[in-house]
Amino acid sequence: MRKLLIVISFVLAFGSAKSTHIVGGEITYECLGGDFYRITLIIYRDCLNGSAGAPLDDPAFLTIRNNSGVFLRLDMPLADTSFIPSDINDPCFQVPSGVCVSRGYYFLDRVYLPQVAGGYTLTYQRCCRNHSIRNILNPKDYGSTVTTNIPDPGLTTCNSSPYFVNRPPLAICLGSEFVFDHSALDRDGDSLTYEFCDPLHGGGSGGGGSPGSVNGPRPDTASAPPYSPIVWAGGYSASDPIDGNPKFSIDLKTGRITGFPNRLGNYVFGVCVKEYRNGKLVGLTRREYQVNVVMCLSNTQAKFELPDPCGGLTVSFSNTSITSRTFLWDFGLAASTSDTSEDRIPTFTFPDTGTYNVTLIANRQFKCADTIQRSIRVFPSLSAEILPIESKCVSNPIFNFNVEGVFQPYTNLEWSMPDGKPSTSNSLNPSGIIMPAEEGYYKVSFTASHGPCKVTKTNEALVAPHPVLKYAIRSNDGCAPLKLQLEDYSTAWTKVHRLWQIDELTLTDSLVQRIYERPGIYVVGLSVYTKEGCIDTIPPVYKTFKVNPSPSSGFSLTETELSIFQPTTEMIDRSLGADECIAYFGEEKTTRNCNDQHSFTKPGIFRVSQLVKNEYGCTDTSSKLVEVKNEYAFFIPNSFTPNNDGRNEVFKPVVVGAKEYVFTVLDRWGHIVFQSENSDEGWDGTEQNRGRPSPIGMYLYQAEVRNFLDEIKKYRGEFQLIR
Repeated sequence: MRKLLIVISFVLAFGSAKSTHIVGGEITYECLGGDFYRITLIIYRDCLNGSAGAPLDDPAFLTIRNNSGVFLRLDMPLADTSFIPSDINDPCFQVPSGVCVSRGYYFLDRVYLPQVAGGYTLTYQRCCRNHSIRNILNPKDYGSTVTTNIPDPGLTTCNSSPYFVNRPPLAICLGSEFVFDHSALDRDGDSLTYEFCDPLHGGGSGGGGSPGSVNGPRPDTASAPPYSPIVWAGGYSASDPIDGNPKFSIDLKTGRITGFPNRLGNYVFGVCVKEYRNGKLVGLTRREYQVNVVMCLSNTQAKFELPDPCGGLTVSFSNTSITSRTFLWDFGLAASTSDTSEDRIPTFTFPDTGTYNVTLIANRQFKCADTIQRSIRVFPSLSAEILPIESKCVSNPIFNFNVEGVFQPYTNLEWSMPDGKPSTSNSLNPSGIIMPAEEGYYKVSFTASHGPCKVTKTNEALVAPHPVLKYAIRSNDGCAPLKLQLEDYSTAWTKVHRLWQIDELTLTDSLVQRIYERPGIYVVGLSVYTKEGCIDTIPPVYKTFKVNPSPSSGFSLTETELSIFQPTTEMIDRSLGADECIAYFGEEKTTRNCNDQHSFTKPGIFRVSQLVKNEYGCTDTSSKLVEVKNEYAFFIPNSFTPNNDGRNEVFKPVVVGAKEYVFTVLDRWGHIVFQSENSDEGWDGTEQNRGRPSPIGMYLYQAEVRNFLDEIKKYRGEFQLIR
């Protein structure tokens, strides 16, 4: 059922492509106490036909005046932007395309407005309105003033203005009465009345090149009140702003707007809420809007999908109706009054298999009601599942097949086993089916059917080979401690399970490591089996091996810290069970005598080791570290007195830790008067120590020493011979 109707939209403008953007607006406030207020501004903009150069302001310029003039000029940031929902509050129609209104939300928190005589006026002004507005003379000449008042403190203090509960719908349709709740709430509990009122003019398209001037499109400081109303076109007024029959009206007490639009066009109107406290008028809150009448199409359609005929006697219906709010289902039982439902998506249980005529009425209580009737078939549900098939060995590939599911006595059953003998069966659970004695997977299928209902399931029967035993023992007879590594490589088409039998232990890992500390003869066994596929067990196989005793290496040293001047230590053999023994004194000496001594020839840290071996070829080693310290020092006097008094008769250095040594004495002309490579020998003050005294005076000495680290040290200096 489809009808051609007319729609009122809150944005869409006819005619001129030069239409601008202002659709409406309102300003409210809330007293927070202590002369602080939260101020909220809402602006509605035509987001489809508005001028590209006139988006929602960010910020919006708010002017606050008192009796003395401008008190504050504030920038209100754009806090949020949203779109008016497309729901037009009419069950028979959808919003037409090409309709778009954006809503700009601005607020300022904690604005300080101290009490002042006459109160305050809060104003936002913006140009321009849509040029095609029907009920205004020369609409292109008018902008919009959104304003409210904070009352004189003589009337009330800390007052909060009313705020509107609902945003108007995006569109309404001719042919359906327009009803809209335009009520407001008051935080102070004041009494409210409602009336149509004049929209106010503000701003303009002029400004002399200054868009922020009073007559500019975006005044940065609003003009002073009182504000001029728009000028109504002939036949229109604040109380009769929209063509309608019956006329549009607003309920004084509830704010409910009703009317029946009867003419195409774009209209502007205002709603004023008067606020009374104790019978006195304390404030007025104004909202203004534009509405537009366009053509729209009713497209209510009753629709539902045919349910699955094989889903069982309890059926859930899929409702795909268009533009519908209410539903009435009749499920087609003859002589029954209880086979109905008003659910959008109902579920109904039919008494038996059969064909039923199901009826759906959409929006039955409205003039746009639509009805559809469809025949549905209902059969008991049908389901099947092949149970897991137990696999078999190639030596005996005989299978039993089983299925579970929901069947009726008249359900047709059929098994298909193309490779089996027999290859088909009509039994529910056939048995004794012989598959080929070759390893592989063989297809099996089961089909159940009745009426139009059919279900097919498939599975595979596995014919598997027997498991194959493969293993390795990574050790033969050996010496204690003997490390034994057992590795199982047995194969099967399914998981292999194993049992290692080691001493009194039973292990199941594929890799096992054991250490045998004690000599003896040991036995290891392995058996493998499978739990699925070809279920089989291979009896255990056994392996015997011998662990031979090992000798124990051990020795002591008389010294482990030596001086290079006394570098000798002695090894004392303390090994057990050994037939052979080898001693290693670092790299300096190797001997088969493990009760031996050794003198080290240089300083350093040396590893002294012992290797022992018994009759089975088993060995053991032990080691100790010996440190030979390099002790080195050099001292030489600066004079001596060879005068035969028995004191200080010889000049020589004192050297400790010298491996090689050359000492030379020269006179002041550079002649060698003494030289020696023996550190115990010194100069007695005679020429070459031959008895001829050398003269008193200064002499030179030179010394070159190589220590036991093969470091060469050189010394030279002067000394004095005194008699």
